[in-house]
Amino acid sequence: MTGKMVHVRFNEKGASSVLVMLVMIVLVVFGLAALTASLSVLRLGEKAYGWTREYYQLDAMAEEMIYEIDKVLSAAEETAARYIEEKDYMDLKNGFLPEDIRESIYSNYIYYLPEQARGEYLSRVFKAVFYKEAVEALEDRLAGIRVVYNGGYFGQVIENENFTGIWIEFDVSEDEGEFAKHIEVGLKIIAPEYKIVIEGGTPSGERVDMNAARYEITGWREWQNIFDYSRNLDFAEPEN
Repeated sequence: MTGKMVHVRFNEKGASSVLVMLVMIVLVVFGLAALTASLSVLRLGEKAYGWTREYYQLDAMAEEMIYEIDKVLSAAEETAARYIEEKDYMDLKNGFLPEDIRESIYSNYIYYLPEQARGEYLSRVFKAVFYKEAVEALEDRLAGIRVVYNGGYFGQVIENENFTGIWIEFDVSEDEGEFAKHIEVGLKIIAPEYKIVIEGGTPSGERVDMNAARYEITGWREWQNIFDYSRNLDFAEPEN
């Protein structure tokens, strides 16, 4: 018995359509992936731009506050210079400095210090007056700043012992929002150096460095309110 071969013909109609559909699906998938990536990059760019803009807005606010602080320090320098020029340290009734400090300055200047040491002594008196005027004016006129100092700095400065410094701290913030950003700034007040000499009982002096700043920036930190996820997530109690 002779076998008979059967030829089966495959219908190739529609194969090209299937191939086209597969190619289209692949292209759509890659297109969606590219679109998603592009949108992510766009959102990230917008976020970075927003952060940069907000930072520089806060930075400008902080710089403006520093400018106001320096104006106060400049006025304090002028007050201290007048105190020396007008010989207020010789007036025991001048109540700018505490009474015990006034008496100490007067006694040291008149009775105990040799003439050649009086100029250097008055330069320290100048600094004490500068710091006192600066501290009182800053606490009085500029809201939101914190002045950190040791209450006994008058004597420390004048006697040239154990004086650590006086610092200013302040924050600038966005309008309060859920995740408001802030910049925290720290400054150290630096009393100007004056070389004071006594001629014929009259003091005169000049600033050692006309370009020296009256402050030093010691801190500049940006931070943001903490995200509170507990307000958004409500965990169910476990079932027994």
